[in-house]
Amino acid sequence: VTSIFEDGDIFMIRYNSPVEKTIQIGIEELFFRKKPFNYDTFSEVAEVLLINTDDISNYTQFTTPYSYNISLPITPFQTEYLGDYRDFTAKIDLSTLSQHATNGYIDFSNIVISVPNPAYELTIQEIGIYEEKTKDFPQNDVFSDYIWRNTEKETIITGIDPSTDTYQLDLINTPLFYNDPDKGKWLKYLNIYDENKTYFSAGLQGDEFQLIWDPDTSEFSWNSAFNQFQNYWGFETNLPLIAKPESELTFEYSTNTSWSESFSFNYENLDAGTLLIIYEYDYLLKPRYFTRYNNTLENTDYDYEFEQFYSESFTVYSDAVDYTHTFDIDYDLSQDFANLALYRIVGVYPNLTQFYIVDDENYDIIFNPSTNSITVIDLISGDGVLNQFDSITVILNFTLGPVSTLTQLTLSTEFNQDFLSDPEVTISDEIYGSFN
Repeated sequence: VTSIFEDGDIFMIRYNSPVEKTIQIGIEELFFRKKPFNYDTFSEVAEVLLINTDDISNYTQFTTPYSYNISLPITPFQTEYLGDYRDFTAKIDLSTLSQHATNGYIDFSNIVISVPNPAYELTIQEIGIYEEKTKDFPQNDVFSDYIWRNTEKETIITGIDPSTDTYQLDLINTPLFYNDPDKGKWLKYLNIYDENKTYFSAGLQGDEFQLIWDPDTSEFSWNSAFNQFQNYWGFETNLPLIAKPESELTFEYSTNTSWSESFSFNYENLDAGTLLIIYEYDYLLKPRYFTRYNNTLENTDYDYEFEQFYSESFTVYSDAVDYTHTFDIDYDLSQDFANLALYRIVGVYPNLTQFYIVDDENYDIIFNPSTNSITVIDLISGDGVLNQFDSITVILNFTLGPVSTLTQLTLSTEFNQDFLSDPEVTISDEIYGSFN
């Protein structure tokens, strides 16, 4: 689209903002550059060349037999006079020069900065060449967590006068020890806290608990007989009598299946094949998949397994009903990832709500690991095409891979049978991960 306007003309910029109307956007400066006459016929305005020559005075050797050219965009309003520079990153892809490689390497002797067009001046502050590689995991870092974690959570809002409140939990999943003959046993492992992380205790009776639970009605109520001055390890502690009015009161507990919930490692590019997982400092656990000398091996009898995830996001700006995204990684999805699969595609609308895009009567999903690409086709254009989403995120999952955005560990049924036969004995047991 070609637009022509003169100095003093008014124009409007429209944009979509997924945030509250009270948050405004401001534009400090906006520039337009008038292209010179016959601009399209110009040679490169500015460029950087990687060349290989043994005589820098012989210009004919700059491009023969090969060179790598990087065009530089014009930045007329960012100059040394303002002390302001524009950062420009170019991804170097030498695959077009592969015929000149020797033992996998291509020789370059010099970097040449060129401005063939005399109408322009180029100022360079710094040039850097960086090798992109997998981010190392922090050395000698460790992970530890309880086997029986509080995986269930319920939150209740206290009343205007909490002293008259009664609370009954939904208990969609039965708490550990809930059906024990000792009716108060499950309360020993129940965590109760407010929004300020002030903790409260619960029991069947007595003055040492802030909340009393009635097994007949399954209701909690505040204990008017609670003694807030209690002795812990020889020190008298002043405990809160009751939660504040209209505050959040959260109840957390474990269930018989809490041990099987996944542990998440929020580190990128974790080399899961070399991790050591230890139970109670005594037992080195066996992984399902592990690596030895760059080979992936599998144990048929194992204590745990990993699942890794990798995600990339993109935005479709045109009215196209189909879009192909090529993953921006230097690996082969079909060769370098074990048990690779498409996990999920998530579209995010401008109001930040999410929609799962699945292969059904509305969409066709074509995932092609051999080309590192995925194609999304909207089969019903009448209900909005792909540009209705602010962004689309593709999530892949696999057991082992060279790059990842999240790693999860899951304990096996064999581990449960071997170590967790008595939850009461193992309730405080932990696992440890060694990442060095």
